[in-house]
Amino acid sequence: MKNLILLLLGHNRFTGSIPVSLGNLSKLEILDVHENLLSGVIPQELGKLESLIQLAFSHNELSGQILVTIGNLSRLEQLFLNDNQFNGYIPKELGNLNSLVELILLINQLSGLIPDSLGNLKKLEQFTVHDNKLSGHFPETIGKCIKLRYLILSDNLLVGSIPTSVCNLRSLEILHLGNNQLNGRIPQCLSNSVTSATSSNGALVLVVKGLSLELQRILVVYTTIDLSVNKFEGGIPDTIGQLRSLRFLNLSHNSLIGRIPTNLRNFVHLEHLDLSSNKLVGKIPIQLASLTFLADVNFSQNELQGAIPQGGQFNTFGISREQRIMWIPLDKEVWR
Repeated sequence: MKNLILLLLGHNRFTGSIPVSLGNLSKLEILDVHENLLSGVIPQELGKLESLIQLAFSHNELSGQILVTIGNLSRLEQLFLNDNQFNGYIPKELGNLNSLVELILLINQLSGLIPDSLGNLKKLEQFTVHDNKLSGHFPETIGKCIKLRYLILSDNLLVGSIPTSVCNLRSLEILHLGNNQLNGRIPQCLSNSVTSATSSNGALVLVVKGLSLELQRILVVYTTIDLSVNKFEGGIPDTIGQLRSLRFLNLSHNSLIGRIPTNLRNFVHLEHLDLSSNKLVGKIPIQLASLTFLADVNFSQNELQGAIPQGGQFNTFGISREQRIMWIPLDKEVWR
């Protein structure tokens, strides 16, 4: 089997460890064993498979550290190690993979910093590491990966601000930084950097938590904004009404004050609105009743008062806590 090029064993119930003997398949280009019950560590011998183009070990029970010798696989284009139990650091040697297009490491137990060396990956289009324990700053060198389309770093322990080098990512379509400990402002040039990307497919999903939002320069084509469960203060900016393509807005569980802007009526495509658990005052703007796509809305746990708007889309909602739709539990005790 020394001439074997493809080894596709995915979607089975194989158990045990990955055989060391696979390291002898010197011509192997694709090794795919995803979605099995494999355990143990990745054999060191696999670092010798210099013909590999795709290495897919996702959805198993593999553990230990990511092999440093994977950085020797110069032809590798796709590395899928997600949904395992890998721990330790992301090897800086992965920055040697000049052909890499997809680096998928999500849902593991990886810790430490994101290596600066990943900025060397000029062909990288997708970097997904959410649901790990990565810490430190958002690496500025990521801005050198100019072909990046999907950058998903959510659900980690990252700190600091978004580096302005992200503005170089002009192909970026999805930026997900939620559930970290980031702060500061979104770089003003970010809207310019993603304009070309959104014009190519008509949509950009942005989910950013832990950031102070500067709406004046945000693209009007954003479809999703989630800033929930943070410590934002102040009012909801009136300029948010410029985001006419917005479909999902979640600002819940912050310390926002002031009134709900009436120009939220500009969100003609809005489907989900959650402003719960803040310190908002005043009335629910009657203009929101004109949002015909609105399916879920939550204003609970605020200091709102006055009558609940009637007519339009609001006539389709129930307000009982017992109702199945939990987005509209309008607490009766806040109405005066």
